[in-house]
Amino acid sequence: MTAGLEGVEGVEQSVDEAARPSVLRSGAWSSLTQVAPAISAIVMTPYVVHGLGPDRYGMYILAINLLSFLGSFDGGLTASAGRYFSLYAGAGETALSTRLLVTLVSTVLVLGSAAALLVGVLAPWLVNVVHAPADVAAEGAFLIRVMAFVTVFWLVYSVWCALANAHGRFAGTSLAYVAGYVVLMAGLALVLLDHGGLREVSWVLLAQAVTCVVLAAPSALRFADRSALGFLGLREVREYLSFAWKVQIQGLAGLINSQLASLFSGAVLRVREVGVYNVGANYALQLKFLPLNGLRPVVAWLGRDYGARGRAAAETFERLQRQWVLAVCGWSSMALGSAYFAVQAWLGPAYTDAGVVATVLVAGNVAVLGSGVLLGWLNTVGLPAVEARYSVLSVVLNLALLVALVRPFGIVGTAAATAITQWLSVSYLLWRARAALDGRPTAFVRWIPVVPVAVTVGLTVLLELAARPWLPGGGLGLLSAAAVSVPAGIVYCLLVFGPRRCLEAARGVVHKLGKEGAR
Repeated sequence: MTAGLEGVEGVEQSVDEAARPSVLRSGAWSSLTQVAPAISAIVMTPYVVHGLGPDRYGMYILAINLLSFLGSFDGGLTASAGRYFSLYAGAGETALSTRLLVTLVSTVLVLGSAAALLVGVLAPWLVNVVHAPADVAAEGAFLIRVMAFVTVFWLVYSVWCALANAHGRFAGTSLAYVAGYVVLMAGLALVLLDHGGLREVSWVLLAQAVTCVVLAAPSALRFADRSALGFLGLREVREYLSFAWKVQIQGLAGLINSQLASLFSGAVLRVREVGVYNVGANYALQLKFLPLNGLRPVVAWLGRDYGARGRAAAETFERLQRQWVLAVCGWSSMALGSAYFAVQAWLGPAYTDAGVVATVLVAGNVAVLGSGVLLGWLNTVGLPAVEARYSVLSVVLNLALLVALVRPFGIVGTAAATAITQWLSVSYLLWRARAALDGRPTAFVRWIPVVPVAVTVGLTVLLELAARPWLPGGGLGLLSAAAVSVPAGIVYCLLVFGPRRCLEAARGVVHKLGKEGAR
């Protein structure tokens, strides 16, 4: 781990000039897929809660969570699509991309529809399991049946996204996603104004998914070749499935880890404490997800480069990893210094512990964010087993640390268990990755600029303390606390990249905006 700025100078020039604007632009479009549901949740949740009532709203949430959970068990088929589409794009294999597209969409439609029919048969039993009131049970079963087919549409949308994103096209799929949420918000508003129930909500959710699938299709199909329509050969299918099941293990481990802390603390602590923990954990999760949106175009770029140049693309990986670590360290430094104050401004002094939880989890998220490009590279070169082992180890470590820390330290111990797990498991990942890649990849921790990070965290805390008496409450308070950290972020950029490069970047942005405005 570097003690300051050693090795940082000149890094900005090392990334391919053609790659940088493409990755940044794609990352901006990709971020819309997080912003849209966040706005929808903020605006619509109060109306949906009161409009449906507690029983119907509870059934609504349970149905969405259940089908989201079941939708993640697709054998890794859709999650693996991005890797193969990127490789084929880099190698110019349009025919193979087309056959993979046809194979995946056909498989999702056939197997997904069969699974949806099975869920439909089980829907009354599922409703009884959650003890839904009699007047809600029939509506709940109908909602589950419709949501099962909605899940199939979302899987098809994922395939469209994988193909378009592999070619660096994020705008069309992201706009389709935003349009889907516009349909959702408008549809829910109409249903609630008309005093509708879960049956009507079901059709709105279906309309949202269909909108996304239909509007995203052109962005993907432009990269397909009509003359190559057909299915993958048996050899390609075997190779794909061999990769996909390892990706499924990663997804399953991630799913377990995301719920493990809440479930374990729920079994040990009071319900109120679990609620406080979830507030802080969700805030830290949103802070983690925002930069992760920028990772998708980075990984897509790596896949295309690897498809075109093979192992020589390792140079691109090393350069992009440096840039990525410098970026997420700046973001994380601001988040680390402001999380405690933002949560308190948002929810008040009663949620002090939630602010502590958010801060601890942000510190742990640095490990996950920093290793993001490495994980993308491992999957790109066909080594998903390394991440699969890392994911399984993280589940085991997390459970062991939760057992040791939750009872004596409460929700802060819960957060600490998760954060320590992240750093320990990522350390294992770095060790296994160097062995699998013949010692090639530089550990991302070597690129952490410790002095700028420390200065940024300290300055953020001082700014938050100074602004604290004047911060408003509620959502505006949260946004205000986040805005207070911006000057510290500017200082970080000046320390890491230097005034000249920052000024050049600012001029470039202004020039770009001027050109866009002139159009």
